Amino acid sequence: MLTATRLIRFIEEVLPLRYGGNSTDYQIIEEEDSDGITRLCIVVSPKVGEINEVDLLGTVLDEFKKGRGNTLKSDIFSQADTFRVKRIYPISTEMGKILPLHIERRKNN
Repeated sequence: MLTATRLIRFIEEVLPLRYGGNSTDYQIIEEEDSDGITRLCIVVSPKVGEINEVDLLGTVLDEFKKGRGNTLKSDIFSQADTFRVKRIYPISTEMGKILPLHIERRKNN
């Protein structure tokens, strides 16, 4: 799995170098879909311009493969369609900071 250090490096270095923009143009959002399944959305700011979303998802899965025993996890994530790309502006905190990871909390009705 991606450690916090690797996640930050991935968001701040790998994605901007490969696809353009800067570290605040990318974010990973953990959210539940309508079926209660957790998805990881790779947020890419519209400011970045055109990108190949399939290639970006491949880059994400390749990053997950790094490290001992992670190839199987990456294959499971791929088959489960865990990752999605969202072309929205990254979500900022109340203080205006953009964190590499944002977790959406499901609202209980």
